[in-house]
Amino acid sequence: MLYVRIANEDGTISFHPLRENNIYVHCETCGSMVPIDDPINFIADMADMGIIMDDAFNRCEKCSEEHFAWEEEYCESLTSEL
Repeated sequence: MLYVRIANEDGTISFHPLRENNIYVHCETCGSMVPIDDPINFIADMADMGIIMDDAFNRCEKCSEEHFAWEEEYCESLTSEL
């Protein structure tokens, strides 16, 4: 079993098992906590798409889609100006 090492504010160290039902993404855009049902496939899918992990872990799926759509539009607008 895999564990996550957590350093608490009071300096104590605790270990928590990684399970399918206890991994979440906290969306910094909308503030929601979204469960990750299959963490291994989630990480593999992000890698296959070439998504930087910081981006993947900071946004929920809806906000990620909106962000990447905006990013794509922005890049297209830059190339159309050339």
